[in-house]
Amino acid sequence: MAVCSYLVFPAVGEREAVHTELSSMPGCDVVPSTNRDVLMLITDTPGRREDDQLRKTLELMPGIEALLFTFGELPGAKGAPALADRREDTR
Repeated sequence: MAVCSYLVFPAVGEREAVHTELSSMPGCDVVPSTNRDVLMLITDTPGRREDDQLRKTLELMPGIEALLFTFGELPGAKGAPALADRREDTR
């Protein structure tokens, strides 16, 4: 399971159209900002391959001026341990 988040900056006048399009895509949850023309996008795909396909789709989507990758927990990715592995037991 690949979970990622992005800040999506729609082109001027395209916020609602981009929000609607992203919301209709499987594995995508969209949270609009209340004080800026920016959307927070959280994606949840079955694996790395599907995440790569979704990212390519997002990069080519009309109406998106900029797409900022902010977090990714991808299966099989090298680097930092998964978030669950870094949590401290606070009990």
